[in-house]
This record gives sequence, C-alpha cells and structure tokens, in this order.
Amino acid sequence: MRQPTLLAPALAAALLTACASTGGGGQSTDSPATPSPSRAAPTSPTTASDPAEVEGSPSTRPLLPADLREQPAVEAALADAARRQRVSEGDIALASWSPVTWDDGSIGCPRPGKAYTQSTVDGWLLLLRVEMTLLAYHAGPDGEFHFCAEPDGGFIVRES
Repeated sequence: MRQPTLLAPALAAALLTACASTGGGGQSTDSPATPSPSRAAPTSPTTASDPAEVEGSPSTRPLLPADLREQPAVEAALADAARRQRVSEGDIALASWSPVTWDDGSIGCPRPGKAYTQSTVDGWLLLLRVEMTLLAYHAGPDGEFHFCAEPDGGFIVRES
C-alpha cells in the first residue's frame, strides 16, 4: 500500500491566495448548497481513457471521474458557485477533485471560536474555477460539500 502524499506547499499557497479573494471567512454561513436528504457521497476517482474527459488539465494531474458533474454533491457545489459568482454553471470549470484526509473536524475550514474534534477526518476537496477565481469546497464523510472562503490547507491527499 502506498503512503499518502502531502499536497505541494505551492499549491496550498495558491489555493489560499485565490480563495481568500472570494471574501468571507471560514465555512460559509449561507444556507448549505441545496441540501438534499438523498445526497450521496462522491465516488472514488476513476481513470479516464479519453483526455477530453478531463477539463483543462495537464497530463501530469490525476484524471477526474467522467461523471463528476452529475454527482449530486458536486451538482450542489456547482449551483452554489454559480450563485456566488453570478455566472451559469456552464461557466464553471472543475479544477480539481480529490479524496483527502483532513487534519481535524474543521475539514480544512476552521471558524474562529469554534471547537473541532482533533482526530483526522476522511473527506473530499473540490476546486472550482470561474475565470481566474478559484473556489474551494470541502466535504467530510457525509460527502456534502461546503464552500470554504479561507482554507487552511490542513489535509493529506489519499490514494483511492
């Protein structure tokens, strides 16, 4: 079994810088992105056989699942991002998606004054791009993505 790899510090810094420009702090206090009792957790990534299945990514990046946009949790995040950025969902690119292990119960998006479990939490990281703006969406074990205006970079990318 391969050991998980740490996310490159440069990517984490770029993520923090890009997402900080979206305003706010910590997890959004807006209502969750279209809550649904039937929301399913995202599935593990698959290997795409056609480069066209990957949205604007160099060949060195892991391939995104071909059906990622159709997953209910991702659809909700896309709808939320479209609302926040005042664009259509078609204007939003899937920049990155990965299963991760968050450092604690804040799932990488701590809010000041709030206490979190200090054990690791498996979940997912979804990065959406609208022009030059990167939006971070974090999910815990329930698979429901939450917008994170100020991600802390506290996670390890998991092998699926």
